[in-house]
Amino acid sequence: MLLKKLTTNVITGKWKEIFNHNVDCLNDLETSLKENDDYLNNRIDNLVLSSGGDSPNEVVDGRVNYKGETYSVLQERLIASERLFRGEIDELQNKQLNMQEQVGQLNGSIEQIIGGSAAQINIYVSASNGSDQTGDGSEENPFATIQMAFNQVPLITIPSVTIWIDSGVYLEDAVLRNVNVTSVYVRCRDNIDNIDVSTSDLPVKVRSIAFYYVRGYIQVSGLQFVDTANGPTYGGSIYQLLADQSGYMSVVKCKFANDNRNTASMGICINGTSQCHVYNGTYFYKQNIAIRAKFMGTILISDIVGSQNVVGAQSDDGLIRREPPTSFADTQTKVTGCGLYIKKGLVLG
Repeated sequence: MLLKKLTTNVITGKWKEIFNHNVDCLNDLETSLKENDDYLNNRIDNLVLSSGGDSPNEVVDGRVNYKGETYSVLQERLIASERLFRGEIDELQNKQLNMQEQVGQLNGSIEQIIGGSAAQINIYVSASNGSDQTGDGSEENPFATIQMAFNQVPLITIPSVTIWIDSGVYLEDAVLRNVNVTSVYVRCRDNIDNIDVSTSDLPVKVRSIAFYYVRGYIQVSGLQFVDTANGPTYGGSIYQLLADQSGYMSVVKCKFANDNRNTASMGICINGTSQCHVYNGTYFYKQNIAIRAKFMGTILISDIVGSQNVVGAQSDDGLIRREPPTSFADTQTKVTGCGLYIKKGLVLG
């Protein structure tokens, strides 16, 4: 748009035409400026947050954050806000990850207390191939000691727990205590059906095993107890297999054959609320006390073999049912305190 100059003062038709042309141009310019002004005002309205101060011309624009801090340009304020939001988001994500980790640890703790949902828990032990440091108790990566396997038994266990022990010598005093189990089996992994325990050793040899306050069924199967002289004591006597204030324990085809006749020792000791069934050819040889029921403990003798024992079965304030076989011990049965010995069935009535 160009304005035309008036070249004469004489008002003629040409002069009027130029004048009107200039008026039209100015009108168009005014319209254009107004449109631009409205557009600019709309853009400013999008940036202005509020007006304040003594003058209505003082405005709080997009450079000011919610704290009233003013940045030099809008982009600086936007970047600062974005960084703040990004930091808060990162912090929330870190908290979420930490929470997930804590939930995982909590689930692990709950599983350790209650046990998993598996139908059966199998824990493997191998003196030659296992490791307590890197093992996880699986068949491929077993533990090295029975004690480490005991440590994995949850405090409350609905599934059956079986501890499979590879052939080898375990000079340890393994203890399982303060757990509630449906059943726990401690057994030799090898097949021992064809082994005559009176003439041959069993594949798994261990010094001692004890169960303290274990609620549920316990079975110890196919173990031979050795190195008794270095074993732990209970009530002043060395024990090899002990159940104290526990549930019902079955002793199946085990062997007690260290010469312990001159030591204060016992093969099996059952105490308090514990009950025990000894059977399936469990062998006792040269034991000071082969079997002992103490302080209300109860033992049922079914199928045991052995010879040259000093005391076969002692009821020391406990209860023993059935006698050992003939020539089992120098003193077949012994009762001390208020012990009770039931040698045969009796109908009361």
